Amino acid sequence: MRDRSGHGRRSHQGRYLVRALLIGCVLLTLGAVGWAAVAYATHDADSRPTQQKSAERQAGLAPDQHPNIGRYYIPGYARIQNGTAVLRYTIEGAGDSTVADFLRTYEIGGRPRTTGPTEITYTDRVDGARRTIVIAYDDPDTDPTKEDIPARITVTAGPPGGA
Repeated sequence: MRDRSGHGRRSHQGRYLVRALLIGCVLLTLGAVGWAAVAYATHDADSRPTQQKSAERQAGLAPDQHPNIGRYYIPGYARIQNGTAVLRYTIEGAGDSTVADFLRTYEIGGRPRTTGPTEITYTDRVDGARRTIVIAYDDPDTDPTKEDIPARITVTAGPPGGA
């Protein structure tokens, strides 16, 4: 029942105002959640630098530094320690994972030095800094000239522009 002062009408209008405000809050919350979901789904995780990417780049082994290859080796360990990039790879020695393919993929050439009974080392320069590639074979009876045997490859590269 309404009285002549119109209090009933104000109460009725107040309910609509509260409902409209609540609906607005719900729509705003749904919009924010939807925006966050779209931002999360379209976020490019590769856009942020990582230790691995930074180390690969410094060592001259980043995929975009060798654009015509189409496939790359992923290091099991990649860090920058005291300004020097250190990367470690495991080569299976079968199929596409061979030492020769690794060297071909990253255009590593020159004459290697034998630095141990089962170890050979390549040394070159990347962006003016010294890069060392050490290939170590697990089996002491391994002939390092063969390509189809398992190996561990460690790449170190000094700071960019370093001597």
